[in-house]
This record gives sequence, C-alpha cells and structure tokens, in this order.
Amino acid sequence: MKNTINQNLSHFSGLLMNFSLSRLLLALILISFIYPQITSASEKKPFRPDLHKFWDKNCSECHGHSADFARKFLKVVDGKLQGPLHKDSFHLFLHNHYLVKNQQDAIYDMLLAETETLPRFRDECSSCHKRAAEFVRESLVLKDGELYNREDDSETGDFLQSHQDLKAEDIEFYMTLLTRVANEVYRP
Repeated sequence: MKNTINQNLSHFSGLLMNFSLSRLLLALILISFIYPQITSASEKKPFRPDLHKFWDKNCSECHGHSADFARKFLKVVDGKLQGPLHKDSFHLFLHNHYLVKNQQDAIYDMLLAETETLPRFRDECSSCHKRAAEFVRESLVLKDGELYNREDDSETGDFLQSHQDLKAEDIEFYMTLLTRVANEVYRP
C-alpha cells in the first residue's frame, strides 16, 4: 500500500511538473509573439518607404540621383511637371513606369520639389554632409513637423543660426529643404 501511495504521489507530482512546464512554455510562446508587437508599436518607424532609398534602389541605375535627374530633364509648367517626352502626362507616365499609386504621387511630389529647388545643399554642404537625404537620416529627426539634432535633441534651426555664418534667408532655405527631405525620408 505504501508503495502504491508513493507511485501515485510520484505520478501526481510528474503531472504537476508537466502541467507547470507546459504552462511556462505556453507563456513563453505567447510572449514571443506579443513582445515584438509591443516594442515595434512604441518605436517611431515610417509607415511608408523612404522615397530617396526607394529611388536609389529602383530608379537611380537608369536615371541617376533624383534631384540631378529632376533638374536636368524635368520642368515645371503651371505647377505641373513635364518630362521631355511626356509633357501633358508625366504623372500618368510615372504610374506606367513601375510605380504603384502611393509611390507615384510621392515620387511625383519629390521630383516636383527637386525641380524647383536650387542645388545649394549639393554645392555648399555636400563636402561635409554628403547628400541631403543621407544627412537627414544620420543627423536629424522629425518630431511633430520640426527638425531636431539626433545626438542632443536640439532644434536644427537654432543650430543653423551659428553654423557657417548663415544669414536668415539661408537658414530659411535650408530649414525648408531639410524639412521637406525629412518628410520624404521619414514618411508617416
């Protein structure tokens, strides 16, 4: 009888042990599925792709840098982009040229802005800061529409007031440019 009781206790403790292990395993599995979603929800990541990376990956092999392409081959007439062969249908041409709807509109807007923007960043800043999109990715963050230094969270506009003897109109130009590029890089 004592032997039977010991066997039953041993069997019961084995069941409890298996039950606890299975509950622990289930909990670990649930955490492994939930944790990445919780952490990714707390991070501020763009919902749509970085337009400049998209261009570099999909378009630059044939068309080069987007701003150089825009300034060399496109022009703005009555607020609309015209290409050398697609004067009245450049927007439609983009749709038919490997772009889906949300990319088509965003790329069109980026090229339109680049066509109308002087290449001052390339000419005046690139020797230290590479291309504007790279500079934004490496050095700036966009918070509620405002640019901040990634390292110390200072306002970019404040920094520019003491950078390279920039005048007020230069600061305005660069803040407009960098904010636009940040919105193209960090697309909400």
